[in-house]
Amino acid sequence: MLVFKENVKGFIYDSIYGRIVKIFNEELSEDKANLINDIIGEDNILIDNVEDLNDLFEINSKEELEEDIEINSVVDFQD
Repeated sequence: MLVFKENVKGFIYDSIYGRIVKIFNEELSEDKANLINDIIGEDNILIDNVEDLNDLFEINSKEELEEDIEINSVVDFQD
């Protein structure tokens, strides 16, 4: 299971280029998350909860996570 690293509360992920655009170190209120979703465009995804994180990235082991340098920078694998 993927979990956010310490001090990471979410991030915006560019699904076209497979890169992280912005990292959030504070919890996002529902209003702020909705506003961000309205302005980031359809190719970018706001990921601010563990359920979405695990639904979007099919990483099943620590070894798989280590291969993905971009995602590895913001999440850890937890057994």
